[in-house]
Amino acid sequence: MSIFRIGVWGLALLAPPASTVSVDEAILSDIMTSFVGHEASTCITADTASSTSFTFNWPGSSDPTSKWYPPHVGFEEDLFQAAMSHDDGSGRRSWTIRIGTGGNMYSHYAPDLHGESMAPQAHGDAPWIDEVQQQVAVNNNLNNQAPWNRPYFHHQAGAYQRDGSYTTVPFYSPSFARHCAGNTCTFASWGTQAHVPTPFTAPVMFITRYTNCGSGVIELTQAMHNFADVASGTTVDQNYFNVGWGGVRASRLPFALEASSSEGSSTDSLDFANPDYVDTMGQCPWQVSHSSPGQMTNLDQTPGYTAFATSGLLSNDATLPELPCRDNSISCSTNVGGCMVTSCTDAQVSSGSHTRVALRVSPGSTPNCSSHSFTYTREGVTYPGMRCDLRDTGFGRNFANSCEPWARFGFKRMDTGAVLEVAYVKHWTWNSGDEDTFLAIYEEDAATARSTFNSFFDNTADTVNNLDIEVVLMTTTSPPADYNPGVTESAFTYVYGRGEDYSQLPSPNAGDGSV
Repeated sequence: MSIFRIGVWGLALLAPPASTVSVDEAILSDIMTSFVGHEASTCITADTASSTSFTFNWPGSSDPTSKWYPPHVGFEEDLFQAAMSHDDGSGRRSWTIRIGTGGNMYSHYAPDLHGESMAPQAHGDAPWIDEVQQQVAVNNNLNNQAPWNRPYFHHQAGAYQRDGSYTTVPFYSPSFARHCAGNTCTFASWGTQAHVPTPFTAPVMFITRYTNCGSGVIELTQAMHNFADVASGTTVDQNYFNVGWGGVRASRLPFALEASSSEGSSTDSLDFANPDYVDTMGQCPWQVSHSSPGQMTNLDQTPGYTAFATSGLLSNDATLPELPCRDNSISCSTNVGGCMVTSCTDAQVSSGSHTRVALRVSPGSTPNCSSHSFTYTREGVTYPGMRCDLRDTGFGRNFANSCEPWARFGFKRMDTGAVLEVAYVKHWTWNSGDEDTFLAIYEEDAATARSTFNSFFDNTADTVNNLDIEVVLMTTTSPPADYNPGVTESAFTYVYGRGEDYSQLPSPNAGDGSV
């Protein structure tokens, strides 16, 4: 569970601290209790202090358990600021989180459940910069506005590596203060302009508190302070925020879930026992997430939580992947990247304005599959990619919308009705001059995968007709009588409250840089 609280606060003048209170502790305590709308934690220290541990000493790489993207493993030691753990005793809900110098969580490891929750950090110019849990503050009066026309995004974690020789290694936001005691760790950091080079200063402090509530629950309290110089005459308010920003490891947590109940409607229930009422949504990358229904919903429009669940969860909400179409008004031979659309209607196909991709194997032939460099990983198992001759020429470049929650599907021989399950489709089409579809099946050996697919869709015996192939749902059955995802599955869940919790906070000093 995560409780996000963004508030306005000011530093009070402090009396000289007692000798047993560090400066960091005194300042952070004042910060976390002096903002408008402050509420005391509901987690009881006495209940969880004994199960909480923490360290500021580098404990060694987390790669042996978390399995980070290999080229970036060496950056973790510079990133590390603290580790905090909960020991669940005989239960399964122990966890360890690692916190970067920016005060943000970059690792959440549940050893008795799904392992590492955070993304593997394969982002080329942003290891532990983007796909981590963090706060982001934006000034939309300056973001991509004249005269500078440059992005204005404060990252809690750090800056992208996009400034030549200045950013050959990651820059992580520096720490201002840190303190851990009892069941709580609190951090303050100096936020960084993410898009460098930049003409802007970085006047935002991020404050983050993690409280162990027991039973696997972490209370996350977040605050921001804008210390911009209002005398500059520049509009300095931060007026757009990403809170709860983060990435999860989709190979471990492939289902993204929101509203669900026994009636299939949006309620407070976290009931996922009935597959008919498990409401999934996409995990599309940021740049295409606007096309994924429900994925970009503002927090005040949600049921108050988002859960990312393991693959054994049963859901009937997922759909078949759609076959793309060619817009016949655009030549794929001259505009290979612009002639394709994700889908089209039957009416458009009938009118001739669009042509939908149809899968087939040519007469007297096999799919002629050959290996390709891409791979597909599911539940820790990697399957080799291949390219197979499965469609007509004349189609352009298509990226299969694999970030949407697809149901289990297969390719069906229309002559015999036999179905082969397909693990993943990367591209339905690529170039107008070839017949390639790029896919993976559930075979770990590349030679076996090619042989299996070529043999299954062998059409050499028919030298006259195409072997037509249909994309179909795999046969599903009702959940077994003892099906209980609360026992067999696990999830990483943000609980952030209902819409009324996101009403505008009082801002008596709006315009002076306090927000």
